[in-house]
Amino acid sequence: LQVIDPIPGLAARLSRPFRWSEIEKLANLTEQEADFIRRRKASDFGDGIALPVFGPKGRNAYFGLGFGKSVVTVRPENTFEMQCVAQIAHLRFCELIEDTLRNIDLSPRELEILRWMARGKSNSVIAEILGISRHTVDTIGRRLFDKLDVNDRTTAAIKGLGSGLLQIKELDIV
Repeated sequence: LQVIDPIPGLAARLSRPFRWSEIEKLANLTEQEADFIRRRKASDFGDGIALPVFGPKGRNAYFGLGFGKSVVTVRPENTFEMQCVAQIAHLRFCELIEDTLRNIDLSPRELEILRWMARGKSNSVIAEILGISRHTVDTIGRRLFDKLDVNDRTTAAIKGLGSGLLQIKELDIV
C-alpha cells in the first residue's frame, strides 16, 4: 500500500499541511490511488492531517496524524505548531540515521545481496542470479547480518530501508 498511497507524494509536492479528506480536491488521482482512498474511507479510520517534513540529503517525509472517528477542528496556529514539532523530530531522526550510516560500511557485493534479500529471493536464487555459489551468498549474508547487527533477512531488509541503504523504488516492489 505504501507504493499506491497518494498522501506521501502529495505531501512532497504541496510542502504544506493538509487534511486527508482534502486529497481528492488537491490531486488528480490515478484509479489505483482513488481506490486506495475509497478503501481507507471504508475502513472508517476517520480523518487526519499530513504534515510534510524536510531533511538533509533529500530525506523528506511526512507525519500522518490521525484523528480517529472524532471530528476535530484544528486552528492554523495549532497546525503550524504540530508541523514544527514534526520537523524537529524528523531532523533528529535524520541525525540518528546519519550516525547509523557512518557505522555501516557495506561492500558493493553485500549491498547487492541485501537488495536481493529484500526482494524475497532465497540464497540459492541469489547465487544463480549472481553466478556464485550458494555458500558464498550464505557467507556474505552472515557478514552482512553482523554489520547491520541483525539476525534475519526481514530485519536486514527493514534496517536497510530505514537507514537509506535501500530505496523502495530500486527494489521493484509493487
